[in-house]
Amino acid sequence: MSAQAQQALAALEAQVRRDLQYLNYPPADWVPQSPGPDGKPLLDVLIVGAGMCGQTAAFALLREGVRKLRVIDRAPAGGEGPWGTFARMPTLRSPKHLTGPDLGVPSLTLRAWYEAQHGADGWQALYKIGRLEWLDYLLWVRRTLALPVESETELLSLTPVGGLLCAQLRRAGQEETVYARKVVLALAATAVARRAGRRFPASTPLHRTHVTLSSIPPTPSTSAPSKAGASVCSAPALPPSTMPARRWKPARER
Repeated sequence: MSAQAQQALAALEAQVRRDLQYLNYPPADWVPQSPGPDGKPLLDVLIVGAGMCGQTAAFALLREGVRKLRVIDRAPAGGEGPWGTFARMPTLRSPKHLTGPDLGVPSLTLRAWYEAQHGADGWQALYKIGRLEWLDYLLWVRRTLALPVESETELLSLTPVGGLLCAQLRRAGQEETVYARKVVLALAATAVARRAGRRFPASTPLHRTHVTLSSIPPTPSTSAPSKAGASVCSAPALPPSTMPARRWKPARER
């Protein structure tokens, strides 16, 4: 990123802070503090998953004055969601003008962020946003809003206790029990991928079974079944992928 783009982005971040002040963000915490069954302060909301949906849910709650919340994700910082990990598409399928994570704040939109770095002409020339650029944008929104994301923190179990939910968490080998009034499971593709692997019959060969979170092999198995054991569902080996996976790294390193 050029020095000029960095200056423009810093100016945009200052504008975001001003706009949020005009909107009285964050408002006062209106939910009374209550102790949980363990005597510790009770969480209003625990958000599991800090990808696009999780961080947007946190922003929405904070805008409504719900401030006793935690946002956790088992991935390292920057590795939440599919964008910089297992996603393969070069660009998002969605049109570039769609909004969402900004929650209606103009200076927080993808367009504002992109134009700060590439100008209005750059936005007009853009067809669709690249998935790694989208990840950079989401992380910029998170930093600008100072959302309280706890990385490398895993949810182990979730149990109803009276009118509350008891969550067992683990971080750096240490387990923790927290109680919350509500829990948001913003797991998206991760949850779908884990469930999808259970739908295949036990007889399905493992080399033909992959889900979203699988480590995709660079080349498929080329071993062909014998004619005697061939199935009507057998398929020839596919050619090696011509589009290797791209891993995310911060914009300043690209």
